[in-house]
Amino acid sequence: MNAARRLSTQSKLYELRIYSCHNPIALKKALEYSAVALPIRFSVSPALGYFISEIGALNETVHIWEYGK
Repeated sequence: MNAARRLSTQSKLYELRIYSCHNPIALKKALEYSAVALPIRFSVSPALGYFISEIGALNETVHIWEYGK
């Protein structure tokens, strides 16, 4: 087995997603929708992080997902 194939079968892939909302009300609605959808999403892959900004860029959510073995 070549080195690239061994690496691909043993490695994990991480996905970082950042969503920006235009205002706090839109952020609140996005969080409400996420509360409904997250159980379905967790069946695909585990979340390593789900964050909401309180300083810096406001009205953002950040998700970190893990794929692979």
